[in-house]
Amino acid sequence: MKKIWILLLLALAGCASDNVYFPAPSARQAADQIIQDVWQPVHTNVREER
Repeated sequence: MKKIWILLLLALAGCASDNVYFPAPSARQAADQIIQDVWQPVHTNVREER
């Protein structure tokens, strides 16, 4: 019977979740930085054709 209680407690503990909330301005700033990094022009040694 003791094993059943231990398993039940472990199962309930496994269902717990933590919600993490990020401040909106910080999240927006981080997203803007990621977008700038991704869309940053890549400099290569290849000349552009005109």
